[in-house]
Amino acid sequence: MRPLANLGYLALGQLGTVPLVAALFWSPTLLYPYYASKLPLWGISHLSDQQWAGLVMMIIDMLAALTAVCWITLKALAWAEWQDNRPRPLHVSPSSHDR
Repeated sequence: MRPLANLGYLALGQLGTVPLVAALFWSPTLLYPYYASKLPLWGISHLSDQQWAGLVMMIIDMLAALTAVCWITLKALAWAEWQDNRPRPLHVSPSSHDR
């Protein structure tokens, strides 16, 4: 795939996680009422736990996407540099060839 296609594919993948992260982080109520009947872990409320889950998911997703963007960019730059530095055949002008 070409670098722009890779970046587009990556952007589409990111669009899938945005609604989930936003729902987890910004929801004023629990999205999964099943957990409301359980004891809270680590001394934080269920809603805070849900918001932390959204925040952690967002950070991990951003780090993975940033790593992929850097890799795609560096690979494209290396290919462009290789194209600039590769040996090329000498061009012979038609007028000097006829002599």
